[in-house]
Amino acid sequence: MPVLFSELSNELGLSIVQIGTVWGLGSVAGIFSILTAVLLADRFGAKRILTIACLLAGVFGALRGISDNFAGLTITSLLFGLAARS
Repeated sequence: MPVLFSELSNELGLSIVQIGTVWGLGSVAGIFSILTAVLLADRFGAKRILTIACLLAGVFGALRGISDNFAGLTITSLLFGLAARS
């Protein structure tokens, strides 16, 4: 993602603070999703939860690519971070 920062700021008109927010959301989301994923894996099995997380990470990663404003990019980055870090 850091490679695309200059293009993102030009295309979407983002400031450096907004770019930092989008970049950091994935890690912040991981703090909460790891705890939830462990509980779900104990309940339903690691293979099922990992399969669902991989599918969701693919969908949310693709949605990040079609975001056209800061709010959309923020939400999809947060959802991608939740799925990818679990």
